[in-house]
Amino acid sequence: MKTGIDLYKESTAIRNTYKILPFQGVWSWLTGKDIPGRKALWKSNSIEMICWSISWIVVGTLLIYLSLNNNMSSLIKFILYLVGVLFSTSGARYIVATIIHQGVHGNLLSTKSRNRVICEILSTIFITQPYDSYRQFHIYEHHGKDFSTTEDKDLAAVYKLGFEPGKTKKQLYINLFLTLFSPYFHFSYFYGRIKSNLIYIIVYQIASLLQLMTEHVWLLRRENETILHSHIKNSLGRFCGSPCPESFSLKYSLQWILWAFKHLFYHLPVRMLIVQGSLICHDWHHRVSNIKEWYDYTRLREINAEKLAKEGKYDYTEFWGFYNCLDHVLTMLSNSEPIDVNNLKYRLN
Repeated sequence: MKTGIDLYKESTAIRNTYKILPFQGVWSWLTGKDIPGRKALWKSNSIEMICWSISWIVVGTLLIYLSLNNNMSSLIKFILYLVGVLFSTSGARYIVATIIHQGVHGNLLSTKSRNRVICEILSTIFITQPYDSYRQFHIYEHHGKDFSTTEDKDLAAVYKLGFEPGKTKKQLYINLFLTLFSPYFHFSYFYGRIKSNLIYIIVYQIASLLQLMTEHVWLLRRENETILHSHIKNSLGRFCGSPCPESFSLKYSLQWILWAFKHLFYHLPVRMLIVQGSLICHDWHHRVSNIKEWYDYTRLREINAEKLAKEGKYDYTEFWGFYNCLDHVLTMLSNSEPIDVNNLKYRLN
């Protein structure tokens, strides 16, 4: 695996192949990697992001309703239903994993009380952790001294779900497949969400598990390793995309068809469901978590990446294609020493 300046050059080269296409803002959103110095068409804000996420849920719900209550062919109904699930789940994931997440960081609205109100409303609607418990867990534990230790409840969740260091990669993949479709996993996850607040669709929880599995490497922090270095080393960039063909010449027609198919049915669903919002640049978030312009994540991450590359200090770890990131995490876990996970306490959100 390439690291340092070589990784930055390779990653930038892949993104530059998209310059052959129009609408560079769309490709920056899809891939998660921006072009240095690109000028956006307008300046976004947190309220716009909230409105977008809610609108996706509304569109998705309407499509699901239409698929179940109209006299259309079975094929059309099935397609509408799948697209509806994609949009509604993506909107819900955006609200929980991005909007509420930025709210507990204090980056969403102008005051702590306003952040609290919007987080409490949304967490109740979507049956997830309320503001105070999520803030305590996420800010003071996951972003604090507990990160990459046995006290990190996210790390504990990964281990307790069977993704333990020392298992073979084959065992880890089998465990991932079984967990994604495990009734016990979905029931315990749903029960935990209800207990925090006192059905959401299974696709939501599958996406949530895949996101959790790949946002960090999930290796325990070494004895003499600083917290900051652990955040940098264990956090992963997960870009969605693959190089564009060289030109629009007819001889590249088949390559363009395959490229479009892969983006439409692989990269786009992953972007919408698993690494939605700023999660695609989660590695940048663990370096600078208190940024009010969090919604401008692709541009701000690229500014930081370019700066580090010019200084010869590039230390991001990033992957193009979700599977490549997942395979890296499972490889690292498989190559690590086994640990006792019996007494770990974890939380799924």
